Amino acid sequence: MIIAGGDRSLRAISLPNDGFTNWVVAFSEPQVRRDGSGPYETATIPAVLLVAAEPTEA
Repeated sequence: MIIAGGDRSLRAISLPNDGFTNWVVAFSEPQVRRDGSGPYETATIPAVLLVAAEPTEA
């Protein structure tokens, strides 16, 4: 779930999928990276790496 807009890199104004926009994503359960670091409850993800999911009931 996206919970907030992240800081934008390089520019103050940008479009949603321009490679500079980031989103703060909250995980439904804590995640661990492949290198074993974590667990993480949130992450800042570049918009170009996100894919829209089908809506779900809350």
